Amino acid sequence: MRLSLLRSSLCATLLAATLLSGCAASTQQLSPSLKMVQSLPEAGGASSASAELSAPVVMVHFFASWCTLCAFEFPHLAALRANIPQDRLGIVAIAIDDNEEDVRRMLAKRQLPFAVLVDAGNSAKTAFAVSDLPTTVFVTTDGRPFEIREAKSGKPLSRFEGAYEWGRGDALAALEQALQQ
Repeated sequence: MRLSLLRSSLCATLLAATLLSGCAASTQQLSPSLKMVQSLPEAGGASSASAELSAPVVMVHFFASWCTLCAFEFPHLAALRANIPQDRLGIVAIAIDDNEEDVRRMLAKRQLPFAVLVDAGNSAKTAFAVSDLPTTVFVTTDGRPFEIREAKSGKPLSRFEGAYEWGRGDALAALEQALQQ
């Protein structure tokens, strides 16, 4: 009886600690590390992570090979690369909640003109507090958030959740305007 009560108490304590740490992570200010991103294994893409991460502003895009919204967004990210050169904007896509083999299979079907990494240990997912896919975060080379005016609301944001048509229209115009400042 005591063992059962102790086990229940321990489980409740662990659950509470897990929930509280999740809440704390979601309210903490973003402090990403591009060095940590650079340490992730590369799965493919047309450029290297170090080349992309040397740009003054870096778009860190989180996705999964099984995510349909992520698949929708990839052509727009490719169009973005065609519109804004790597020396002005680095683009790094990071697969989370995925395995390297599935990511490589996905890459075999599409040619992506930027670096694609795999976050097998969820270190980047945790550091960037990613809870939804796709999620895109803009940071400067020194790790500060880089703000872009969101097309619909006009609010300056450095973090975007959901799929965006980055390579055209209002999203492209807002990004180009932010990069010129």
